Amino acid sequence: MGFVGEHSELAWLYKFKRDLDCESSTPVGETPGRVTVSISSLNYFQDDAEIASLDHVELSKRPPQHIADHLVEVYFQTVHPSFPIIGKGVFLGQYRSFYTNPNVRPGKRWIAVLNLVFAIAARYTLLGGDGLEGDGDDHWAYFARAWRLSMDNVAL
Repeated sequence: MGFVGEHSELAWLYKFKRDLDCESSTPVGETPGRVTVSISSLNYFQDDAEIASLDHVELSKRPPQHIADHLVEVYFQTVHPSFPIIGKGVFLGQYRSFYTNPNVRPGKRWIAVLNLVFAIAARYTLLGGDGLEGDGDDHWAYFARAWRLSMDNVAL
């Protein structure tokens, strides 16, 4: 049985994530409560942006089930209704099997998709202030794990 997302490319998600997280815009003029940014200072391609190191992440690590359950629930309640790129029923069945059956060994691509779900939900909970503290990784760790699992030694 194949897992959802095994053949999807994740490079565009990385670029999208960089675009959203980029805080390197150069303010041209500031007024109280307002920042004006020069259009010429923006770079859509972000070729000059610094890329965080993704080398020091444990690829087989996963959060405890109560944190994973919370993140998956947040993802499907907040992101999935507007952007349904994952088959919810199939994915949730695979997710439950992954956490309850120690003999299940999904492919690297599926685990990468799972970590992207964790990363998106962790970022959302961080911004919304309803995240779980403790045993889970931050959104950067989940994203780094997804990137490393999906890119098969492709150099940044």
